[in-house]
Amino acid sequence: MSFQEDISLFFDAKSGAAVSAVFNSTAISVLFDDEHYAASGEGADISTSQPMVTCRAQDVAGIEQGDSITVDGTAYSVADVQPDGTGVMVLILQEA
Repeated sequence: MSFQEDISLFFDAKSGAAVSAVFNSTAISVLFDDEHYAASGEGADISTSQPMVTCRAQDVAGIEQGDSITVDGTAYSVADVQPDGTGVMVLILQEA
């Protein structure tokens, strides 16, 4: 079920925390996260990150794994699409 409220303020690049992105030649605003975390490996721990964006589902309608999206000038490939059922979607990314 989607929110009935206007959630566009959360994704306002001018007055909020959102950044510019381009999907299918259309400019959209997304919340970008590239949090670093430690991952245990065999014999050694490594530091890595997982870039992701949170966006309005309507802005990326039809997006699938493997599609391209450019965020703040950096090209990414969509590794996973995670709709939350409220009209918001998380896209797990990897640099293209």
